[in-house]
Parts: sequence; structure tokens; C-alpha cells
Amino acid sequence: MPAPSAAPSSSRRRSWPRSGKTGAGPSPPIHADDPEDPMRTAMRQMLGVFAQLERSMISARLRHGRHEKATQGEYAYGAPPFGWKAEKKTLVEVPEEQTIRARARELRDAGASYREIAAALEVEKHQPRRGNQWHPQTVRRMLAAETPYTLRKREPAR
Repeated sequence: MPAPSAAPSSSRRRSWPRSGKTGAGPSPPIHADDPEDPMRTAMRQMLGVFAQLERSMISARLRHGRHEKATQGEYAYGAPPFGWKAEKKTLVEVPEEQTIRARARELRDAGASYREIAAALEVEKHQPRRGNQWHPQTVRRMLAAETPYTLRKREPAR
């Protein structure tokens, strides 16, 4: 009878009790970034490619949908700017907010800074749409565009 070897061999075949089949024992786990396994690296990269493709396809569908909605005259671009509200898929002016916009424009045309306009609106007790006080950046954004994107005149597509 041959003597058993001192160290077990990694190429030793193993018998599985339930099926009675023989085969190699379990192989050591291969880590996700193992440079020794190019197939795993390729599969991980393919998953990344398809995830990026899906993300891009979703963005394209949303962009196309917003564009179509805007060409039909409907509002499609997030929260309406100060002075307007979305009502039945269109933008409608809010008279109180339009008054505040006009006052801010008047102060800006007179040479006031955004900080001074914010302070004046606070003193006059005008409330911003969000928050408790006016900030210079909020005033700047409010005055940046006189009309929302979907209400501007567009040139027909060529």
C-alpha cells in the first residue's frame, strides 16, 4: 500500500458524495480586479458599457420628450421661474410675483446692486417663493431672463 503524501496536492480529484461524480475541488475566489482573469475584466467592462448606454438612452428620451412638449407650447423644464406658475401644462403669470419682479427691475435699472435689491425687498416685506429672506443670488437669477424659456419667440426649424 502506498504511503500518503505529506502535503495535499491541489490537482487532487475529489469525489462529491451526492452525485458520485468526481472533479477538481473548489477553486479559490477570483477578485473583481484580478489582472490574471481577463474574462472577468472584459465582462465587468461590458456591464459598464451597457449601464452607460442605458443612462444615455434615458437622458435622450427625456430630452426629446421635453423638447416635444416645449414645441407644442407646454411647459417642460422643472420649477417655473419666479413670476410664473405651471397651470394646465402652460405657464401663467402670478400678479403678486410679477409686481416684485417689476420692483426689482426698477431698482436694478436705477443702479442698485443685487445685495441692495435683496435688502430693499426685505424692507418692503416682499416674500420670496422659497425660504425666509431674499439673497443677492436669488435676485440675480430672477432678473437674468425676462421671460421663461418656453414663452420666448422661437425661429422655425430649417
